[in-house]
Amino acid sequence: MSYNKDLAQEIILDHNKSPYHREVPQSYTHNAKGENKQRGDKIEVYLTIENDQIKRASFWGNGGAVFTASASIMAKTVTGKSIDEARATFKKFTSLFKAGDEECNEENFGEMFIFCGIKEFPARVKCSTLPWYTMIGAIDKKIETISTELFY
Repeated sequence: MSYNKDLAQEIILDHNKSPYHREVPQSYTHNAKGENKQRGDKIEVYLTIENDQIKRASFWGNGGAVFTASASIMAKTVTGKSIDEARATFKKFTSLFKAGDEECNEENFGEMFIFCGIKEFPARVKCSTLPWYTMIGAIDKKIETISTELFY
């Protein structure tokens, strides 16, 4: 499916209204905090990693619809993946903001393709990438708060 702005907005709003894995779990093995001071987005990502596999990913935080949808898709997408697969998915997600319009489709990016339309809005790129950078921070057991200011 090629990018459709109206459909993408509908999916983003659906994820914002009913996000996947938005919870503070009773137990987890890895976590990290992230913040986008410019937009006020804050997140904590929780991972349960066993034998190099993410058994469960979840998040808790607050921000706008793009932020929440991205966190929801991140948690849904990396649950069940190996650490290497999660890192590869992170790279794929961040590459979508550099992809040409003809490349930005569901076939190449899966559900993540709904963010193709925001690459022209740097503030929204920061909102959408914060959960993903924070997930990598959790894998790497980063103690300091992850900030989008470091990446954009």
